[in-house]
Amino acid sequence: MTAEVLFNLFRNGVLVIWLHRFRFYHDFLKGIGGYFAPLLPLRNNAFKKVPLD
Repeated sequence: MTAEVLFNLFRNGVLVIWLHRFRFYHDFLKGIGGYFAPLLPLRNNAFKKVPLD
């Protein structure tokens, strides 16, 4: 097998694993999203209020 074929197999394998993980994390975050969603805007605003100079 050439390096190109191995690379394509590796890339496709990583893509499949990544898609499965993405589906798992999507379902997981959707389940707990109700707890963290209100916290994210507050955290972003806190960072924006910090003076840079």
